Amino acid sequence: MELAAHGKTAHGATPELGRNAVMMMWKLIGELEKLAIPYREHPMFGGFTRSVNTIAGGMKTNVVPDNCVVTVDMRTVPGQDHFAILRRVEDLIADLSDRIPDFKAPVKVINDRAPVETSPEEPVVRIVADVIGEVTGKRPVPGGANYYTDGAVLVPALKAPMIICGPGDPGLAHQPNEHVEISSLVQTVRIFTLAAIRLLQ
Repeated sequence: MELAAHGKTAHGATPELGRNAVMMMWKLIGELEKLAIPYREHPMFGGFTRSVNTIAGGMKTNVVPDNCVVTVDMRTVPGQDHFAILRRVEDLIADLSDRIPDFKAPVKVINDRAPVETSPEEPVVRIVADVIGEVTGKRPVPGGANYYTDGAVLVPALKAPMIICGPGDPGLAHQPNEHVEISSLVQTVRIFTLAAIRLLQ
């Protein structure tokens, strides 16, 4: 979601004539970090997470900023109601508006995808797990991933099971040294090829 604090610009020499949107957002972020958002731990996905990941505000050091925008990344687990989470954030903003003069911070949902899951008992899951075991020597135990994939769009649209299988280390995602080892890539090609043959038989 995107949160935008709106204030009033003023010269840096007379900050009392303005309303500092960056400081307003600072207070909102502090309250947002403490906001209770209920969830039940999921056996495959773990727990709910939230993270303030971008912030932008102000135009010059000598000008009181009248605008500050942050984006918040929330990763939900099955059973959580996205609308209820949004309502909690809106209620928090309403409470701050009651306590802080001229406090305004509209919230906008910029990406809303529910978590999806595929049963480990699905035939396609068992077949791919068998193939991985044959190629690598170790049959994997199906698990979950809390990062975003096309499955969040395709599973609801197609009502089809989904498998995340590929080369690389998820721990390297978005890191400066993100890479895929060639041996892992070749191994994945073997897995995909064998899995396709089995599924098409």
